[in-house]
Amino acid sequence: MHRASNLLLLLLVACAERPEVLVLCHNVNCGAPHNLALDDTVEGLAASLALTVDGRPAFDGMEMDVFWHEGRCLLAHDASDVADHVDVRVAPP
Repeated sequence: MHRASNLLLLLLVACAERPEVLVLCHNVNCGAPHNLALDDTVEGLAASLALTVDGRPAFDGMEMDVFWHEGRCLLAHDASDVADHVDVRVAPP
């Protein structure tokens, strides 16, 4: 009986509809035309969050690079040129 249950479960899973593909945004900068200077910036994040498809958010997730520097969690990839980066707590929701 256990094998029959496992086989039935396997068949049901194999016949199930596939979920929609997840679309991820890299470095919070996925607007077009792509501008590398907006990677890890509030401007890039705001522009990416504003993108929609059929009235819904365009992305299922976003990679947000953060870096801990002098007691602050910065929207930044690394310690180089942290002066231009902001604390993630003030970035737009």
